Amino acid sequence: MSQVQAGPLSFSANMRVRKASDFRYIKERAQVQHSTTMLLLSATQEQGRARLGLVVTKKTGCAAVRNRWKRKIREYFRLHPENFHNDQDYVFIVKSKTKGMPGTRLEQEIEYLLRKQDQGRML
Repeated sequence: MSQVQAGPLSFSANMRVRKASDFRYIKERAQVQHSTTMLLLSATQEQGRARLGLVVTKKTGCAAVRNRWKRKIREYFRLHPENFHNDQDYVFIVKSKTKGMPGTRLEQEIEYLLRKQDQGRML
């Protein structure tokens, strides 16, 4: 059986924040940025590669809706690596106000939060 190789745009396991202890670590040391629909927590790490964590509560909608939001955020992370610093872990927390929000607005919200985060790093 041949093994499938991950391409340059794949979203592998080492790019994810998966453990509860990692989420706690990020939460304790995070820079927090707010928008109307999301929170962005970012914390410095030594892994050498940006990692992404996602929190989408049940208040956001049914499982299909929650999975769609996670898919869209992962897709942005995968397609725009230049917007993420390699020495950072990122956790996006999606608020319940995202109901009915179009995907293009989601990209704008992510870019807004990342710009705010960059400005905070420069201070």
